Amino acid sequence: MINKKGLFAAGAGIGGAVSAILANILGILDSPFSSWVLTGAIDAALIGAFLVYVQNYYQSNSWNNTNKVLNGASKGLGIGAAGGLLAFLSMGIFSDEIGRLVGWSISGAAAGYVASLKVPNLKVQVALIAGAIGGAIGLIVMNLGLSYTMGVVVTGAVIGLMVATSEEVFRKASINITLKPINAGISLVKPHNFNLTLGADPISVGFTDDMDINLTSEGITVQKQIGSITVEGDNVFFNSSIDNKKVEITHEKTFSVENCEIRLQAIT
Repeated sequence: MINKKGLFAAGAGIGGAVSAILANILGILDSPFSSWVLTGAIDAALIGAFLVYVQNYYQSNSWNNTNKVLNGASKGLGIGAAGGLLAFLSMGIFSDEIGRLVGWSISGAAAGYVASLKVPNLKVQVALIAGAIGGAIGLIVMNLGLSYTMGVVVTGAVIGLMVATSEEVFRKASINITLKPINAGISLVKPHNFNLTLGADPISVGFTDDMDINLTSEGITVQKQIGSITVEGDNVFFNSSIDNKKVEITHEKTFSVENCEIRLQAIT
């Protein structure tokens, strides 16, 4: 199974690097206003978008899956710009360090929020706090003497690590999913394993990239979504959209649908 913490740290770190390089190319670091408002927007948009992108890869094992990436980037732009503006205004009220802390924390929180748009059952408040802590830690690291570019890279990596860690720490239950390759003969393609958090939002199961569990069928598929996985009290169910049947998923037995096997992890 892919190490999600490492994947998120690397993905968000790359997003930070792209953001810093873009800021230098555009020359927006020369003005106090643009260095806060525009960089806040770009940081949140790109770090958040890269988190969405690596979550897509984590679930589908495909780098071609760009579901919700542009939506996440656009929302990150708006929230990050608002955070940068608040930080810029704070500079005239508080000390420079407090203003910077506000700005970096809000940009981090914005990136965390963008991640929550894609990561199933990652609570928004948890993502906001994790992202804000990541942004604050990144600022502290940058103040140790790193360049602006390295500072944003570290900030992105810490935000990604904090978001992935918070998802794991604060969840009550999860499912391990194995997607098996469909082929007629011998294949070197290995099964893809990943884990999804269970919670208030159903886990969608179907045949398109926007499904949480993207299946592969041996034949021609007509329906986009064939079911969902929900939590009802202390029980977990697969709800079929085809025949409206409900099947309980338990610890004792693996549940299978199409090329997918699902195993329930601890629920508390």
